[in-house]
Order: sequence, then C-alpha cells, then structure tokens
Amino acid sequence: MAGYIMTHKVPTVYMVTNLINGKVYVGKHMAPEHDPLDVSYLGSGIGIRRAVDKHGAHNFKKELIAICDTEEQAYELEAQIVTDEFVARPDTYNGVSGGVGLTSEFVKQDLKRRYSCKEYRERHAEIMRNISSRPDVAAKRNTAMAALRLDPAYQAKMAEAYKCPERSRKLSEAAKERHRLNPTMAKEIAAKRSKNESWRANVAASNRRQAMDPAWKESHAKGQAEKSKKPGWKEAISRAAASRSNNEQWREAVRAAGAARAQNPEFKDMMTERNKAMAADPKWLEALRLSHSDPEYRAKTSERVKAQWADPEYKAARLAKMQEKRSSPEFAKKHREAASSANSKAVLAHGKRYNRMQDAAADLGISMYKLRQLLQTSSADVRFVD
Repeated sequence: MAGYIMTHKVPTVYMVTNLINGKVYVGKHMAPEHDPLDVSYLGSGIGIRRAVDKHGAHNFKKELIAICDTEEQAYELEAQIVTDEFVARPDTYNGVSGGVGLTSEFVKQDLKRRYSCKEYRERHAEIMRNISSRPDVAAKRNTAMAALRLDPAYQAKMAEAYKCPERSRKLSEAAKERHRLNPTMAKEIAAKRSKNESWRANVAASNRRQAMDPAWKESHAKGQAEKSKKPGWKEAISRAAASRSNNEQWREAVRAAGAARAQNPEFKDMMTERNKAMAADPKWLEALRLSHSDPEYRAKTSERVKAQWADPEYKAARLAKMQEKRSSPEFAKKHREAASSANSKAVLAHGKRYNRMQDAAADLGISMYKLRQLLQTSSADVRFVD
C-alpha cells in the first residue's frame, strides 16, 4: 500500500461486440494508462448496459480502435464513427451520435436543467446515500482513499489546494448555506461521527501528529492570536463555554474522555513532557504569576471552587478520590519528602506571611502545584522567606 501510485488515464475509443447476435457499440473511455483496453468497462449507454445485463459480460468482446493524445481527439474520432447513419443501423447499441461527452455544452445544460428540479435533486441524493451506506461500497471507498492519501502527487496537490484563499472562502460559504437550509444536519452528522470508533481514532491520531509538529503549533498560535484581536471574540468564546457547561450530556462526555485519556500511557507521557517544558519556560511561569496575582482572576477562581464544593455529588467524589490517593504508599512517601523540604518553609505572598505553603495555597485559592510554579519565578510578590 505504501508504494501506491496514482493511476493516470488515457483517452481511448473502443468497440464492443455481442458474440451472440453480432450487434456492436462504439464509445469513448478514459482508461488506465497501464490497461488501455480495460475490459471491466463495456460502455455507459442504456442499450449496451441492458444488453450486458441480459446476456452477461462474458458474451461480449471489447476491442481498441485507437488511443488518442487528448480527450478532444477521442470525441472527434467517436463522432466520425458514430454518425446518425451508424445509430440508425439495426445492429448497433448506440442511442445518440458520437462526440457528445460530459465536457460538451449540451450535457452541461442538460445536467443544469435536471438539478434545477428539487424533486430530482432529492431523489438523486437519496439514491447516493443508499449506495454510500452499503458496507461493501464504504469499504472500497475507505480503501481507495487510504491508498490515495499515500500518493505524493495527491498530497502535493491537496497541500496546494489548501493554500488557496478562494477555495477556503467558497467552502466556508457553502457550509454556511447548507447549515442555513438544514440547521439540524450538522448536529446529526456530528452525532453520527462521534459514535464511529474508526473516525474518532483517526481524528485522535491526526491531532497527535499536529501537536508534535512545530510548524503547525506556530501557525495555530498565530491564528489564535489573530482571532483574539477580533471584537467580541472573547465574549463569544465565553458564551459558548457557558452553554456547554450547562449541558449535562456534554459534561458527561468530557468526563468520560478525560477518564479514558488518564488511562492511556501515551497520553500520560505526553502530558508529563509538556508539563516539564512549561515549567522550564520563563515566559509561561511569568504569565502564570501575573494571572494568579490578578484580583479578578482570584475572585472568579474562588467563586468557581466554592460552587463546585457546594455540590454534594462533586464534593463526595472529590473526597473519595483524595482519600484513595492519600491511602497509597506513593502519596505518603511524596508527602513526607515535601513536608521535610520546601513545603515546610515560610512563604511571603502579596505582602502576607504564611508559615506553611499549604496555608498560602489555601488562602490564595490555588493548588500546591501552582504555588510551587509561582515560587520558582523568584518573584517579589510570591517568594520563600526565612
């Protein structure tokens, strides 16, 4: 699969002969370059398709008339052979004269006329949905797309396409129009995808690859910085977060996802490395110090924590988790080591002295971990004292 190469097409003109009654069909076909004859394709005309269904493909012989340099040349040659007189003959399956392909103005206008009819569009969409939902069709499509994504030519083509601002604008406008016409469609699609284990695994793998890509992280950071400058962006994010937080189904899904990630060794290793990198970053530590010294932030954090602990279920769950953690030998060992070293030192935080780090953390409304991060900055606002 890794050596897959995109198949190139060549324009051909061919003739199919019915070995039972001698009737013929002449057509034009874009065949694979490595197999111009392509006996798997016998024609798209109504007459030849019905004949194949009736007699079976094994009773037909396909021959190449010519391999052309361009598709236009193939249409011209087909037009020279499949004339009105040829179509009128009783021994042919052709229903119209040649030279009329999907690129012609005639067929374009015909398709435009068909799709202008709402009933036709709905009927065609229903047929395509039924075909796409078949397991065999879905398996073939997934296999073909997986192979195609490994093709360097396809990757280069898609990378170039994604750089086009006009393409992004058109896709965005089309998506907005679809959502306007059918507001529930996006939610239905999202719900269906969320239940697809394969889709979720692919998304998770893609997110992990992006998270490890320095170029993507830099681009993402720039994009977020630009968004944050737009008027009303922060307010919109806050409203969306508040709306999600009131959705019990969403909260349950987040809790389940968090529990699953917590059991994933790969995720644990990634978070450990990330935390180490952040703890060693002076800019991050300074930003942390400034955020926790903000009175408004501290007030909001205190209110949020009080509201959480006012919930009996939350309080019971947290106490049970804390008790389980404290009963482990590892926790007892770490606690003894911490109490005998830095945790037993006095702390000066925003002009107030605390004999223990634990007292300072409780009064500031932050965790011991965050307090240690602040102390590592050696700031005058939060520091150890003798």
